[in-house]
Amino acid sequence: MHSTSASVVVITGAMAAGKSTIAHGLAERFPRAAHVRGDTFRRMIVSGRAELEPDETAAATAQVWLRLPTRGNGRRWLDTSEQPPEHTIAEVLARMSEARIT
Repeated sequence: MHSTSASVVVITGAMAAGKSTIAHGLAERFPRAAHVRGDTFRRMIVSGRAELEPDETAAATAQVWLRLPTRGNGRRWLDTSEQPPEHTIAEVLARMSEARIT
């Protein structure tokens, strides 16, 4: 069982890339954890959310810009596209301190 101070771990990636598999596997490694799936998270947003669609609005475009690197944050931290989920989970846990944003 892995232990760390209170944290939020966000897993992002392309559709069908294995994000849920990795997130669930990580959650199992912590003594107290929750795996909140993207669809559930999106439903939790009460106001101000814009969908990204082919004819996107200015608000949707602004949300995309918020995802880009700012002050060194938001960068691709770990590319695990060529390894199995159990190796990805182990690598995330081993390198967690590198990704910390305060």
